[in-house]
Amino acid sequence: MALRLALVALILSAAPAAATPLCDMAADLNRFIATVTDYPARAPCPVVTRGWLTAAGADVPRSQAGAFFPDTGAIEIAADIDLTDPLGQSYLLHELVHHAQYMAGVQHRVRCVAELEREAYAVQAAFLRSHGLGIEAVMVSFLGDMHGSCTPRDS
Repeated sequence: MALRLALVALILSAAPAAATPLCDMAADLNRFIATVTDYPARAPCPVVTRGWLTAAGADVPRSQAGAFFPDTGAIEIAADIDLTDPLGQSYLLHELVHHAQYMAGVQHRVRCVAELEREAYAVQAAFLRSHGLGIEAVMVSFLGDMHGSCTPRDS
């Protein structure tokens, strides 16, 4: 088990992470997404890169753990996120929810982008609860409440 985790960590530390273990992890996470949403369990493995998320390529501290880029379908996860534990995996799962949303065209059926965030945070919280991380799930739910509401100017 430790050897497998070390191998996964080594593969995930490479810049473009199109490795099979990462696709296997994404497939497992997509199956979880399918259990709590209407999105299909089988989605192509998106391009996932590991790096430091910055604002518009600027050399500034990152403000989030991951990002989904709708134009390319790619996902970026911060390099210091540990994808060998459920909390770290929940950040990848959150971005995979966005990937599933865009593959299903949901972005065209919501009043504002915040509704997409609300769903991603809700699925992330459900994942954390399923792994016994209740406090983390509450915090993620709180973030969903903060970032998941359309304002009058968004509608």
